[in-house]
Amino acid sequence: MRYYRQLAYRLRRRRMPENEIARVLSEVRDLSTASAKAPQEEFGPADDYATTFSEGGTRWTLSRWVNWGARLAGFGFVILNTELRLQGGQMLLPWWAVLGGWFAVLAAGEVARFALDHRLPRAFTTAKVPEPRRSQSGESRQAEKAPRTEGAPAAEDGPGATEPIGYYRTLAFNLRLRHLPEAEVARILEEARELSWACGSTPQAEFGSAQDYAEQFDRRKRRYGLSLVVFLACVLTGFFIQLMNMTADLRGGDRLLPPGLSLLTYAALFVGGASFAVLYEHRLPRGFHKWRLRRHGVGVGE
Repeated sequence: MRYYRQLAYRLRRRRMPENEIARVLSEVRDLSTASAKAPQEEFGPADDYATTFSEGGTRWTLSRWVNWGARLAGFGFVILNTELRLQGGQMLLPWWAVLGGWFAVLAAGEVARFALDHRLPRAFTTAKVPEPRRSQSGESRQAEKAPRTEGAPAAEDGPGATEPIGYYRTLAFNLRLRHLPEAEVARILEEARELSWACGSTPQAEFGSAQDYAEQFDRRKRRYGLSLVVFLACVLTGFFIQLMNMTADLRGGDRLLPPGLSLLTYAALFVGGASFAVLYEHRLPRGFHKWRLRRHGVGVGE
């Protein structure tokens, strides 16, 4: 498994989406098994084989989120102790412990990033080994769209048999990043599901990754949706609290919140607003839900 982990790491460094990484690893396993050779002998070093694939569009991977979360947590802990010290209060820990804890958190973030980037995708570890393909080069594998019958949903199974809701949520998120209206987002999702079910395949097999498919649509004029308004409101509220505390310190008045609590409140507002924005932009359009109810034979008004 060392070869597959190294290949997964190199593909993630090229910002490929997880479903594409799982597909590439599966093809490597299938072809190496069919030829009774080791992946190293069949495809060469993992570093060189990964360069045959083009750069992906994934900017913020899970490892990057974890790494930056650890950095911000360590930095916030240092700022909290500094603010308590400046206000004449008692620090949570001595300075040597604060700095040591900061470096420990940074090191833990780097270790977590390394481990997450070297992990094997779940779709690769849990999927059954399908029939091997004939293509050999990485570029031809990306361009090839062989029919996938094994594990693909049959048309007679009806919606909901193996519904890839995660794909539709990611597609809706990327379409909203291009500022498409909700009605058009719902229409695109409907067409993707209709065509995939008509072909007895999956949206990933028919249209590729959600990020790449969304880039085929023109970017529209920027719209200020509810997610952006809520996020800006949370950030401005935290900034207002900090500003009022600084004004009270300069004038010798009472602060709105104690030093430590004010920083934690600002962090909670920022994280809460960002989490709401991400979850809200990943929602499925209402029209898409109505279309699914009709396919199940349920009345929309019921």
